[in-house]
Amino acid sequence: ERGAFTGALERRIGKFELADGGTIFLDEIGCMSPGMQSKFLRVLESKSFERVGGSKTISVDVRVISATNIFIQEAINKNEFRGDLFYRLNVMPLKLIPLRERKEDIPLFIDHFIKKYDQTLNRTVKGVDKKTLQLLLNYHWPGNVRELQNMIERLVALSKNNEVITSEFIPLENAEKNILQLSLNDAIADFEKRYIKNALAQCDGNQSEAAKLLKLHRTTLINKMNNLGIE
Repeated sequence: ERGAFTGALERRIGKFELADGGTIFLDEIGCMSPGMQSKFLRVLESKSFERVGGSKTISVDVRVISATNIFIQEAINKNEFRGDLFYRLNVMPLKLIPLRERKEDIPLFIDHFIKKYDQTLNRTVKGVDKKTLQLLLNYHWPGNVRELQNMIERLVALSKNNEVITSEFIPLENAEKNILQLSLNDAIADFEKRYIKNALAQCDGNQSEAAKLLKLHRTTLINKMNNLGIE
């Protein structure tokens, strides 16, 4: 509220109040301080709060989406994160798997980021060539989508207009080193998983048709899918 503390010259509406009737996204909740966790839990349970320096209780109807990149259960065991807050938030858990485990998404991200940086950088890049695409598919992406986004931004910035992106500006040495960090068995499993997923995609998920395409028995394909975690 205005006058709540030195320098508070006017009323400021907070994020929860602005989000009334909508959705608020809270990133990196695992970094929230213990004091803030208790206050946040109170807001979640009562769906109400007071402005700093105010006495009026304000009620809101807000959908809360939160995210973290730490193992919350470990933080709870170490008393670094409140268990009651976690269970209050954990109504509908969504686990986002690493990019290296869903490489079929990479071409979609590449197209999206090329269009984005064509606009922001005022370029007219048409796409990537086959060699570049294969390098990007083979890379392990420890930095996930954000690393891929930065890579595409650099490639668009360095490429010529009205041409496809080539592998000239990709740090091939680093990509090859990253690939070799995998064991041979893991590399083979990674390739096999992508190969089967591509076959299933071509057959609209029909396992019998995909098995014929792969020259496998259907039961063999199903066993491989189970072992590789392919739904």
